[in-house]
Amino acid sequence: MNKILERIIPGAVYKKGFIINGKTYPFYSFSQPNSENSWSDYLTEQLEIPSKNHFIDIYNRKIVFDSIKGKLVQGASYLDAGCSSGYMLENILDKFSEINIIGTDFFSSGLLQCHQRFPDIPLFQMDLVSCSFPDNLFDVVSCLNVIEHIPADASVIKQLFRITKPGGIVVLTVPTMPGLYDMHDEVYSHVRRYKLSELERMMERAGFKIVKANYFGVFMYPVFYAIKKINRMRFSKLSFAEKRQRVFNAIKKTGRCCFLEYACFIEQAIGWKINYPYGFRGYIVASK
Repeated sequence: MNKILERIIPGAVYKKGFIINGKTYPFYSFSQPNSENSWSDYLTEQLEIPSKNHFIDIYNRKIVFDSIKGKLVQGASYLDAGCSSGYMLENILDKFSEINIIGTDFFSSGLLQCHQRFPDIPLFQMDLVSCSFPDNLFDVVSCLNVIEHIPADASVIKQLFRITKPGGIVVLTVPTMPGLYDMHDEVYSHVRRYKLSELERMMERAGFKIVKANYFGVFMYPVFYAIKKINRMRFSKLSFAEKRQRVFNAIKKTGRCCFLEYACFIEQAIGWKINYPYGFRGYIVASK
């Protein structure tokens, strides 16, 4: 880890925090105050905790974990770009303690929570559009549900390519099906939902080679589709405050569900062998 930190910040000292001029800081900040990012500290506080045990977020993290675990050999360098409170980092740390793990996020609230839970992991506050890491630094990068919040998503993908080592991999997950954008996306501050094929082309233009691209949330898609359409018909004229309250209430009513988690397990097993034609989220595994 010391070699990686030395490449990022020459002379850096990290002991359960960055030690700068005799003081210990929970993360090192590269952030640019005027950068465009539609997420917020408020959303981190309101929506991050429910995501830990929500069945679709568990599924999301499992897809990423299974996609990258073969690359996480001893001494490998791993970045979770947009780590927030560190739920993906927790999954990795639980199984791979002998790799070099780093997390970044734009907002301080998630980073502070992450540091409290995992003080041995160096964290950086950073704008991915103007990423401050040096070239060819990481063997593996994950970026879960991040770029849909950033207007300059193509710039982020170029930066992820730059900081990944030759032969390394990057895994992205995003919300999909642009026609289903509704009040949930608005409250979550999504700039967009994606067509997976368009995101593939964007990554290829950045230099990546696509290893695997697929939708997920397929088995639940008909219900999801119906709910999204109803939301657009019934609630589109509500004030933002009213929409936010409805979304927060809906989140509280959903969470851990053994039946749906089992359905996700079956869907994932099939999804390794075939490509689904639709789904309310998607993932791309790409190599440099």
